[in-house]
Amino acid sequence: MNNTHNINITPPVGTHLGGYGNRQRPSDDIHDDLFASAHVFADDTTTVAVVGADLVDISLQRTHAIRKKITAATGIPGSHVMLGMTHAHSGPNTKDWGAGLPGAGVPYPGGIPDEELTYALPILDHDYLAELENKLTGAVAMALHRLQPVVGDIGTGEYGLAINRRGERNGEVVNCPRPDGLVDHSVPVLSFDTENGDPAGIIFNYACHPTSMSDNYAISADYIGPARSFVEGVYGDDCVVGFLLGCHGDIRPNYTDETGTRFRSAIFSELEREGRIMGAEVVKTRERISPQPLAGVAAASTPILAPYSEPPTAEYLRQALETGMYPDTGRQLPFSNARWTQRILRQLEAGTLADGLETELQVIRVGHLVFVGFPGEFFLEYGMETRTRVKEKFGLDVVHVSMANDMIGYVASDREIPRGGYEVGSFRDDELAPSYYDFGTQGLFVNRALELVGETLANS
Repeated sequence: MNNTHNINITPPVGTHLGGYGNRQRPSDDIHDDLFASAHVFADDTTTVAVVGADLVDISLQRTHAIRKKITAATGIPGSHVMLGMTHAHSGPNTKDWGAGLPGAGVPYPGGIPDEELTYALPILDHDYLAELENKLTGAVAMALHRLQPVVGDIGTGEYGLAINRRGERNGEVVNCPRPDGLVDHSVPVLSFDTENGDPAGIIFNYACHPTSMSDNYAISADYIGPARSFVEGVYGDDCVVGFLLGCHGDIRPNYTDETGTRFRSAIFSELEREGRIMGAEVVKTRERISPQPLAGVAAASTPILAPYSEPPTAEYLRQALETGMYPDTGRQLPFSNARWTQRILRQLEAGTLADGLETELQVIRVGHLVFVGFPGEFFLEYGMETRTRVKEKFGLDVVHVSMANDMIGYVASDREIPRGGYEVGSFRDDELAPSYYDFGTQGLFVNRALELVGETLANS
């Protein structure tokens, strides 16, 4: 049994956008609407919901609040609801960056005058987010109300927009093209048909940051929007089309300058063209799928601690604050990193540093189709390893979903941690984590995901 429902979640113009820290003003236009899709699946004993929403991220706290509302409205247990964000960087800000911002000068220990430090951070629209919680709840309730028998299966297309973004320049990892880096051009497509053979719902998946429009102030779902619209135009209003983002932490759209060595922002005509190409690939793939019965619905989840590596010493942090320079490299300490340095030093001195960040790992199984929800910007290798190992061990088809239920930041693969770079060092920007996630985090999450898949088979 399955049904789906789409709902418009576009915020008003003037809403601050999330995703890029260098934006200096709120949104000024709507290029394309944002949507959330709710997909509800049920057998005789179990009901689950998979939601995809055009939002940059979500906190576990807000996930719990939304799940509570969904349970009250539908009876679906919160642990059976997966909330996957598309990570659209032209969608509304969803993070509370603190009071008194934007525009408040913050004292900087490195000797730079306060008036030169107007650190503009996006404002959180609490009214919009309250309405959003109700809309997501309503979408799940409407999908449940329209539940009907379906058959379905997965097919895989191919789309070449993505590229690994952890290239090197002057011997250092920077945000630039890495043509020989790991990338996955596959486009998993899940198709669900009614008993009469009519298309009832489609979910497509791709592992690539929605960061085509870096200098944009118009609300947009990025490449996802035109791709989804293309598919909807083919199958009509009775077929709800949803998108789930794959493990994408080290992957972005391949828009480069004339040298091919530096990334650039796309223009909307390029984004729309790429969306149509992707949408056509989804349609082609869906048309080649032979639906089959989906036996058994189950969900399993677990709290999991993402372990931090060894933090810097207190002496290192004090030197950085006193000089405004990193002691080991001699480079200037950025303003946002100075805020992090102050916070972590206080925690070190107080003995209150955490060993890791507790989050949630979730698996939902619908027949032989498995959604594995990773709670943040996990590197592609997490998803690819999970997909391969689940297929080998259980014979099931995995759709790996990043930004699912929580946002714990970038989570690098073991082989990429030693290379450093922005994603590995970005823990300094969130002001909370004392260091990057440690070696072994990959094995911890992937192995636990396999255990959860096994639980879904035992529980059905």
